[in-house]
Amino acid sequence: MGEKLDVSPSELRASAHAADTISGDLEKPLSKALGDITDAAGSLRHWSVGSQLKSTGEGWGDALGALRGRIGEHADGLRLVADGHDSNEQEVLSRFKGW
Repeated sequence: MGEKLDVSPSELRASAHAADTISGDLEKPLSKALGDITDAAGSLRHWSVGSQLKSTGEGWGDALGALRGRIGEHADGLRLVADGHDSNEQEVLSRFKGW
């Protein structure tokens, strides 16, 4: 691990913004896909495949909703790291100001 790891707060905030954008962009397509699966399962409810389709759709809905939520949580985490970096920089600056 001899590589230099240097990520600026602005890069962290840009990554957080990108994650927020991805999470937001996923909302409508996921909602439509899950609605379409629900509609299809409803129209096939008299067939054995209808209940299987409904169950599969609910499982995917839960998983994809959780994924979307996690992306948002990572965006929040990236902003917290950037804020912590700024705070540490200010603390170091204030401690060594008079030297």
